[in-house]
Amino acid sequence: MRALIFALAATTFAAAAPAQQSVDSVHQAKPSLDGRLRTEILVLRGLFGSIHAPEADSFRLGNQEVPVGATLQGTMAVARGNLAIRGRVTGNALVLHGDVIVFPGGSVGGNAIAVDGRVRSMGGVVEGDVRSIRGLTGSILAHAGGGPHSRWPSVGSPSSS
Repeated sequence: MRALIFALAATTFAAAAPAQQSVDSVHQAKPSLDGRLRTEILVLRGLFGSIHAPEADSFRLGNQEVPVGATLQGTMAVARGNLAIRGRVTGNALVLHGDVIVFPGGSVGGNAIAVDGRVRSMGGVVEGDVRSIRGLTGSILAHAGGGPHSRWPSVGSPSSS
């Protein structure tokens, strides 16, 4: 009887350990759009109509790559990461808070636009306009999205007296 209980316990623990490991490794936190980023994309779409930014849910988060030999149809939109293009994007390449990097052999059929970042051509081809929008735009988006505000008091405000 003791041997049966020992075998049952050993089997239970052996079966539970791999199951727990696979659950932990499979369910890693996937980045998601938070309210601030959604607001920034709405402002980007509203204030900068010439950019033609897609809906917020069309943005991919984090670093992205279009590999050699791959063709992505339409616009590729990335937020909070860089977009490395080694293949072809037939539409626009748009990055918010990161860089667009077009490597040798890579090409963009439309415009390459980086908002709060820069567009870098490392030997690739951009058939449309190349725009890096920085400075004031980044602070406008940060304020609209509820970002950190300056700790410096405004000149002439009651708190600066």
